[in-house]
Amino acid sequence: MVLKWSGYGDRRVTHELARRGRPANHKRVLRVMRERRLILLRCRGGGVQSDGQWRLT
Repeated sequence: MVLKWSGYGDRRVTHELARRGRPANHKRVLRVMRERRLILLRCRGGGVQSDGQWRLT
């Protein structure tokens, strides 16, 4: 399910499992997804990133 649609997050997977008759705790789903590296890290927003070279005077 997650491999087929990469946009599925832990909430959607939890609801999909419940819909299919296999209710699961959202914390367990998140843990399993982390263990199997199925969580995508998305960059949110387009803000300016600094390089940490600030000079304080």
